[in-house]
Amino acid sequence: MRLRNMSGLVIPKDVWMALARAMRVDGILPGAKADNHGTYENSKTLRVTVRPRRRVARGIVTTTGSHTFGRITLAPCRHCTFRSFTQVFIHELFHAWIFQYHERLYDTFEHCRVAERFAEMGFLSLGGGVRDVDVCGSYLLDPDDAREHVGCFDVLAESLTQRRKSDVPAWQPGVKRRPVLSKLKANYRTQKFRQFRGEGRD
Repeated sequence: MRLRNMSGLVIPKDVWMALARAMRVDGILPGAKADNHGTYENSKTLRVTVRPRRRVARGIVTTTGSHTFGRITLAPCRHCTFRSFTQVFIHELFHAWIFQYHERLYDTFEHCRVAERFAEMGFLSLGGGVRDVDVCGSYLLDPDDAREHVGCFDVLAESLTQRRKSDVPAWQPGVKRRPVLSKLKANYRTQKFRQFRGEGRD
C-alpha cells in the first residue's frame, strides 16, 4: 500500500498499514496481477490519497471517500481529523477487499451498508468512539490505543475475509454496535471483544 497525504493531517501510517494488511490489500492486488488493459496504470498495489482539506458549509453532507481499481481517495474537510478518517478508511478498505476478492459481488448487491457496519465496528475495535454521530470532529481515537488494539481489528477482519462468498452480504459483527460513546473505557472494549471471540459469554 502506498499512502500520499496532502491534507496536513498527522496520520498514523503504521496503523493504516496494519488495517490494510488485515484486509489482505496491503501487497500486490489480485486484480492488478490479471490486468491486461492498463487499468491499474503502473501500480499493482493499493494507492491511498488524502486530498487537501477543504471548506464545507455546516450541515452539508459530502462524499469523503471513494474507491476504484486499486485506488482509495479521501477528501477531508477543515473539521476532519485522522480519527474520523480512520473510520472512512476502514469503510473504503471494505470496498477494496470485496472488489479484489469477490468482484462479482461488488456489482450485484448494495455493499455500502455492510461496509458502513464493518467500519463502525472496526473503529470501535481499535478503541475509538464518537461523541456525536456524523460530526467529523467528534471522533475519539488515541494512536497508541489503536496500535494496542490492532489485534482486535484482525479478529474482526478475519470474520469477514474468511467467510464464503455467498455469506458476505449477510455479514454481522457478532457484537452489538455502539457508535456513540461518552467515555472510552479500555475494560469495556476488552470485554466486548472477548465476547466477539466467544470468551466471557454466559
